[in-house]
Amino acid sequence: MALFLAINTAGVCVFPTTMIALRASMGSAAPGSIIFPTLAASLIGTVVAVLAALALQRLPMFRFKTDAVAVSPVAAGSRSGVPAPRGDVRNRPWALAVALAAACALGYALIQKAASVGWGEAVKTAFSDWSLVVLIGAVTLAGLARGVKIYDVVVEGGKEGFDIALRIIPFLVAMLVGVGMLRAAGVIDLLAGVLQPVTSLIGMPPEVLPMAFLRSLTGGGSMGVATEIMKTHGPDSLGGVMASSIYGSSETTFYVIAVYFGSVQVKNGRHTLLVCLLADAAAVLASVWLCRWILS
Repeated sequence: MALFLAINTAGVCVFPTTMIALRASMGSAAPGSIIFPTLAASLIGTVVAVLAALALQRLPMFRFKTDAVAVSPVAAGSRSGVPAPRGDVRNRPWALAVALAAACALGYALIQKAASVGWGEAVKTAFSDWSLVVLIGAVTLAGLARGVKIYDVVVEGGKEGFDIALRIIPFLVAMLVGVGMLRAAGVIDLLAGVLQPVTSLIGMPPEVLPMAFLRSLTGGGSMGVATEIMKTHGPDSLGGVMASSIYGSSETTFYVIAVYFGSVQVKNGRHTLLVCLLADAAAVLASVWLCRWILS
């Protein structure tokens, strides 16, 4: 469960649709420019989460001991090496042809762009402006090549997400009340002020610090801070891009832990919180450096 939650809170974000829509509504010239830094930062956070979970679980203070439990024949059969039945995977030669054609078109466009602005700027443009189209096209093409009914799968996933949301509402309410009390008491602003000298060393603008701190506590609060940053400094400013990437590449750690562990009545979280916070810190640092690289 500790490793699972670590991967969940630092989960790789492929499409930060919420921030892309918000940036577009604020008049951003390139709302999809955050896709690459968000994807890369969330991937780095996931790697850090997995490595930290595997390392910390070996420490004596976090080690968990349990008695051997009898395994039922059904469970044993599922681990006997017999492969699980797979879906109907159909080989479609046209899918490979389309993928190669798209790759050639993108390569040609990149070469043309490099001829006018140089390879450095061309690569930055490809990562910032082309990421959304490439990812959507790749996912759609992969689904069609495997014979997946894409629309039906999306609808089924939305239905499942709605059912899960109904089950976690009580835990969500309790968590939001606690975070609201901390914000009203000024505790979050106090901690942000204490950490400001440290963040200046890594190149994080002062206005982004509350966003980085609130992201692990509350989704609504961090969204409000990100919105305010983009209204004040502009969605395409360094602070606006950085806040958008941080929002998409990290997760509301305390909320996720409260919901998951609360729903299954886990009282001893062991090293879960520490691992998740390390993943959040790695994602924030990666977002800062990647955004500065793209806008440099």
